[in-house]
Amino acid sequence: METKAKIMQTAERTFGQKGFSGASIREISKLCDVNIASINYHFESKEKLFLEVVKSNRKYLEQEIKDICCSNLEVEQCVLQIFRLFVKNGDKVLLTFKFLMTNLDGQDLRIIKTAEGQFGPPGIDFFLDYLISQFPDTDLQALQFMSRNVFSVICQSSLALSCPGLGKHLKKSNNYNLQSQENNLVELSKFFVNAF
Repeated sequence: METKAKIMQTAERTFGQKGFSGASIREISKLCDVNIASINYHFESKEKLFLEVVKSNRKYLEQEIKDICCSNLEVEQCVLQIFRLFVKNGDKVLLTFKFLMTNLDGQDLRIIKTAEGQFGPPGIDFFLDYLISQFPDTDLQALQFMSRNVFSVICQSSLALSCPGLGKHLKKSNNYNLQSQENNLVELSKFFVNAF
């Protein structure tokens, strides 16, 4: 594995576990067996390394969501696949949202904007485009309302299930485990589809 990729992979794991403030370049250096000078050469600073990791995560998630939305699935299945993607990549999703809650000086907010220039979760624009293709005669505001609500539930549920401590407890709960959240998303999707 090339040095830059090795640093990024280790940094993603470390920032995901400890957040921006709790992780150090020294620790990342030690964990990936790369000297600090090499990290500084590739990224210049801890802030830029963090931004690169978040940017890479967002790009990955958006491409995966785009692929899901282009695969001719029924709405309920599309929603479930996006949710499962977020749960499967819980560390990437957690880190992306941690970025939103981290106060970095000079942070590059462009990496959390959607294709439309709005702030939002990764892939929401692709999901809206998918809904427009599925319901071409439906009012755009109604489709935007659906996309925001469905993504809110996807984000909230996947984040809760991905949190290290909370997630373990919730996964054992009958009211908030993976299956119950999938059922909720299917019902929410059906509600909107029937309304259109």
